[in-house]
Amino acid sequence: MPIPAERDWTLFSDWCASLGVRPVPADPELLSRFLLEVPASPAVAKRRLRAINAAHMALGFAAPSEHLNPPVSRFDSGLVAATMGGIPVGGWPAGVVGRRDAALVALICVGGFSRRQVRALRAASDRAPVLSPAAEPGGCPACAVSRWLRVHALAAAAGWRAARGELADLGEVPAGDEVVHDCARPIRWPDKPGRWPMFSAIDRHGWVNEAVPLSVRSITTVVACRLDEGERRCGSAGVSDLRDGPPHVQGTSPGGNHLHGLQARREASRRLGELEEMIDAADAYAEAILERLDLP
Repeated sequence: MPIPAERDWTLFSDWCASLGVRPVPADPELLSRFLLEVPASPAVAKRRLRAINAAHMALGFAAPSEHLNPPVSRFDSGLVAATMGGIPVGGWPAGVVGRRDAALVALICVGGFSRRQVRALRAASDRAPVLSPAAEPGGCPACAVSRWLRVHALAAAAGWRAARGELADLGEVPAGDEVVHDCARPIRWPDKPGRWPMFSAIDRHGWVNEAVPLSVRSITTVVACRLDEGERRCGSAGVSDLRDGPPHVQGTSPGGNHLHGLQARREASRRLGELEEMIDAADAYAEAILERLDLP
């Protein structure tokens, strides 16, 4: 079976052949047309561009996507930055939950990863996702991912109690207070970092259960709740329509029923997220116990 890079390059070459044009060298206009006529998720599109760039550079040509505008995200960039900047990155358990949630927001809302792709990620140095940095550390998606991976690396080397001590010492500070880019600092992984899921359920005390990855439903709920918090924080209007979730239903009264229903849906979404994380954690503990008892 060919590796993804080979499949992506073959796809582009075959598409060029169908048009009667040479795949090398390709100009940005040709790449833009390829992305438009052969649609894919943002993550897959970026992977295809990497394969095309690699093939060009292997033949001595410059990477053709350097001057190509990146795919437009369906999430409001200002809302996403405000959301990540307001999430706590210190304290316990607020810091460990906040770092996990900020990384989820960064990968899905900025990186274009699907929820199933995020669920399949493993916390290891050779599989770490890479995002482009932003100007401000607080709203930087690359920093959001590296902060969470840094916690994983510390836990892999010294255990989650060590991670708890380091985060607790920081105090409950939001990412927006950061003045230095975390993504610019190297992450020191142990020789054998393990193959934990990158995103798992976290109980109310802040303990991470690495046995089972966070469910797709829980990922959806976490991202939606964090974006709601960011919307309330920045006071944006109409941004909710840009993300997944039920549409706003207008009530008979412009101010009363609609706002009441919106608040009720937000509260229900928050409670559902908490319940699903508790269920995920309970399932993970049950599976771990069954493994220890060697029961079917």
